[in-house]
Amino acid sequence: SIALNCPLSNLSVADMDICRIVSCLLDNALEAAAETRDRQASFTIRQPNGADTVITITNSSNQPIDVSKVFEPGFTQKRGHQGAGLPNVVQLIKQYPHCAIDITNQNNEVIVQLSITNTPPSLDIAEPTR
Repeated sequence: SIALNCPLSNLSVADMDICRIVSCLLDNALEAAAETRDRQASFTIRQPNGADTVITITNSSNQPIDVSKVFEPGFTQKRGHQGAGLPNVVQLIKQYPHCAIDITNQNNEVIVQLSITNTPPSLDIAEPTR
């Protein structure tokens, strides 16, 4: 399922970077979900306070993931993969100090949450007249 409940025009991450981040996370979620009996994945973008953006990707999972190792280069639970995707996501996110990523396991689901504190457009404030 997909739910988009907000405009993305004020997103304070470069378009190419957010596309790379989200596509990697979605690819991982869809591949993992395809291996499960439930085959469930969801993607939600929301702005809970009207400004900041939260992207949540949830997928069914057959096995818990080790969230303490998931961002390490070379760590993977996929056969034939090199474990480069999530470390690349982390490198992209590190370019934006107002972004954070969190991964949890809960009830046979993996939940990835990307939080972006959107910065308002800069305002040109004139010096006070004297």
